[in-house]
Parts: sequence; C-alpha cells; structure tokens
Amino acid sequence: MFPFCFEWEWNPDHLLFLGLLYVALTIISSGLTYALVKTWLDLPEMEESHDVPEEILYRSRYAGY
Repeated sequence: MFPFCFEWEWNPDHLLFLGLLYVALTIISSGLTYALVKTWLDLPEMEESHDVPEEILYRSRYAGY
C-alpha cells in the first residue's frame, strides 16, 4: 500500500489514505517538536531559581514510625 511496494497503483483511495496518514504524522511530529522546543527554552529559567522548598511536615515523623 506504500509507493515502495511492488503492486502500487495510484488509485484515489491510496491517495486519500496516504494523505490522511501524512496529515496525522505531521500533526504528531509538530506537537512533539513544539513540546521539545518549549521545554528546551524553559530549561534555563528552571535552573536559575534556587528557592528552597518548604519542608514536608509528614517527613519529620518518619523516626516515630
């Protein structure tokens, strides 16, 4: 069903199937690329903050358990 297959024919159903396939793959790859670029750009901002988080209260009672 792909162009590199032996019995490939340029029928409208093949064009429709591959068109929808490539649209779906483009949407998925665009979303992944956007997420990776956004993460890469936000990474230095996260590294600069040296705020100490508040202590979690239930961890102080571990010795009593």
